[in-house]
Amino acid sequence: LAGLVGITAGCAEVSPVGAICIGAICGFVVVCSVFFIDQKLHIDDPCGAASVHGVCGFLGSTLVGFFAAPGYGTCTGLLYGGGFHPLAIQFLGAACYVTWAFICGLIIFKIVDAIMGRARHRRLLRLPDFHERISPYLLPFSGGTPARGSLTEGSGRILKKIFYQQKE
Repeated sequence: LAGLVGITAGCAEVSPVGAICIGAICGFVVVCSVFFIDQKLHIDDPCGAASVHGVCGFLGSTLVGFFAAPGYGTCTGLLYGGGFHPLAIQFLGAACYVTWAFICGLIIFKIVDAIMGRARHRRLLRLPDFHERISPYLLPFSGGTPARGSLTEGSGRILKKIFYQQKE
């Protein structure tokens, strides 16, 4: 997925070999980014969306300025003798959309924090401990109790027995 995200921005500008190179670079970088975001920054991103879309999107957009091939689009990248200008333009564009996303996200999170408050916000977004251990996918979407005899009810009962060693 990281390779696809990385090449999406420049698919019209790069050659097939350039696309493979961008995809491979993004595939390596996403692994490093997931570990960095999780272990160093301590940001909870269980599916790696920030790494895939944020980091690899930025990197793929920037690498267009390096791998843009003559005859495929309107510019020539640094690798093919186009100079630093396309690379600088791509970097500037990627930096602009990162800045825009950060500012918009900050505004939205501040509004949510002002309306809901942190303690209530955390309480509403977290499942009870038991439900997190069994799996949120087994819970009903309605928020109510499952219908008698439903798959959700049966699975919940079985998992409750397993995790809490309860008798029916």
